Amino acid sequence: MPEAASSAPPATPGTPPVVPTTSEPHPSESSIAISISEFRGLCHTLQTLTATQGVLA
Repeated sequence: MPEAASSAPPATPGTPPVVPTTSEPHPSESSIAISISEFRGLCHTLQTLTATQGVLA
């Protein structure tokens, strides 16, 4: 059976994904709340790791 393609557009670097507040998480997924500064720090770390991987590849 083919997998369903995601209808969400790819997230641009530095822009948090838009998640509807009415959506319920999948039963196998848990959710956490983090501050916006922590989220931005994680985005920056991901961008750094992605750039580093590109240089090493």
